[in-house]
Amino acid sequence: MALRQFAIAETKPAVKLFRDIAREIPRVLTIFDIDLPADVVRGRVAGIIRQNSHVKDDRVVRALVNRGYLELEETCLQHKTRHQLLNKIDPIAKPGAAKPRSLLDEMVGV
Repeated sequence: MALRQFAIAETKPAVKLFRDIAREIPRVLTIFDIDLPADVVRGRVAGIIRQNSHVKDDRVVRALVNRGYLELEETCLQHKTRHQLLNKIDPIAKPGAAKPRSLLDEMVGV
């Protein structure tokens, strides 16, 4: 057990943040009554974290990780609404979002 704790302590802070978020996902889905599988949400959270994979500066990484922990805490304490979570998790399925139009549709005027 002590060896596992040592291994977790030595991992990158973003990986530890992802593990902490992944641990809380089932509870958050239950609290906010979100009908998405935990695996799908976990994958989308991983995608959000990977969007910042190009950041190499340690200070910026720490700031982003701290921001992630604040977001997690606000979510667990229910300071966010269901709508805010759905926008963060699934931005494509926003109600009322206009479908992207192609160049051909713009030219024809459809």
